[in-house]
Amino acid sequence: MTDQREETENLSLITEEVPCGLLRFTCEKTPKITYVNRQMIEMMHVLQDGGDAADDVELYKSNIYLMIAPESRKRFAQVLQAVYSEGTPYAGEINVIKGDGARGRLFGWVMKCRTREGREEVRSLCMDITKRYARKQDEQGRRYLSALSGIYDLIFEFNREDRTVRYLHGNLAEMGEYLEGVPMQLETATEKWLNHLVIEDDRARLSQFLRMHILEDVQPENRPAQISFHFKKGKNAEGEYQAVLLKAGAAISYFCCRETTPKEDTSALRRRNDSLPGEKEDMQELLRHFTDGEKKYVMLYEADKRNLKEQ
Repeated sequence: MTDQREETENLSLITEEVPCGLLRFTCEKTPKITYVNRQMIEMMHVLQDGGDAADDVELYKSNIYLMIAPESRKRFAQVLQAVYSEGTPYAGEINVIKGDGARGRLFGWVMKCRTREGREEVRSLCMDITKRYARKQDEQGRRYLSALSGIYDLIFEFNREDRTVRYLHGNLAEMGEYLEGVPMQLETATEKWLNHLVIEDDRARLSQFLRMHILEDVQPENRPAQISFHFKKGKNAEGEYQAVLLKAGAAISYFCCRETTPKEDTSALRRRNDSLPGEKEDMQELLRHFTDGEKKYVMLYEADKRNLKEQ
């Protein structure tokens, strides 16, 4: 009995002092957390200014999906099902929603184990990589935008989560409302942009396109969403933009517009897009990360490389 008590005390000391988050939860469709260490609680920003966070901790414990970002929940469920049925450990990254509402990124391992009492459970070891991930995304984003700027005349960044839009590239000098790189409220800014730039006959169609593919996140299979529309070009002239919506993350999309000429057919932009990886070094890798946000934001990969499947 003494040896067993000492072993339990030593294990408790390790789980509380190890510089990682530790979780244990049940093998159920909606897993319940049975243990969480102090580091994990702090990592998830549940402890607020030294206050009593018991209620918040219990809320997380009742349903582990509350800490998973919406875009990662489906993949998380698939991975847990594989862990349950195959018993194969998984390792990788996941997007989370912290206790204060901030988004975060964790790297960790998930494995199925058996308790002393013979019950099956899942154990997870996590590290917070939010800052490192943000720096990497920012660097890749700048490189990607630099490459796109060489092809497109006008680029906007739409953030569905923050409901903002930023004008990133182009010449909108006639639109003093827009400041380059400054986030603006999505609906208001988009309405002003449509009214100032797009001819009246195309406004409703373009507005519906943006609403469906950005706010509602409806995406066509195997290709980016595309649209053409006419814009005001001087007092009595019109031009035509061929536009493509490129996913740059789970909630972020780049709306890229390129002016077409009377002799240029609609396949020209597609040919330019196809040539993009060859024009910029490492663009194939960048496009893999950014043109499909859902795939980029998958949260776990198999630890065993032999069983790893490409996302």
